[in-house]
Amino acid sequence: LYLSINSLNIGSISVVAVVVASFIIVLLTIFIHPLVFKICVDQSYADISHFLPIMLLSSGFIAAAEVATLAVQTSGTNKQLALPKVMTSVLGSALTVLGAYLYGLQGVLYAGLIYSATHVAWTVLLLYRICQNHYFLYHCYGTCAIRPIVNRHLAERQRRYRCAESFHPIHSQRYT
Repeated sequence: LYLSINSLNIGSISVVAVVVASFIIVLLTIFIHPLVFKICVDQSYADISHFLPIMLLSSGFIAAAEVATLAVQTSGTNKQLALPKVMTSVLGSALTVLGAYLYGLQGVLYAGLIYSATHVAWTVLLLYRICQNHYFLYHCYGTCAIRPIVNRHLAERQRRYRCAESFHPIHSQRYT
């Protein structure tokens, strides 16, 4: 269980790192996309080089969502991932078809960006809820024990009762 808490913390930090790195790369790409296309891609595609930052931002969001998914999976709550995965995939598919029909390539790219932003937001929200609600740390009797939360109010009452018995006011603090 302690490994699970560490995995969730490392997963949360990793998600933030991936999003920050993605934004830095996107900001850099805004200025150098013509050079990148000149070096790496045939000149016939130079007129769409301005879409490169959008594609990279979408890819960064997908990478962050996968990191968050991995963190959720290490907590042992895989069932909770089904709804975000399925619903955002359905939304992404519908937006892609609609975007392609109405706006062509630009519509497909923005549909992918909306899909990836929705997917990362939902997955990170799930990770945040698991980190906040699933576990907390007791410091009573001078020992640390991780207990699953079934009922937050009941767990808080039990924690107060145990800590009041110990007569150690320093151990009655709640750590998350």
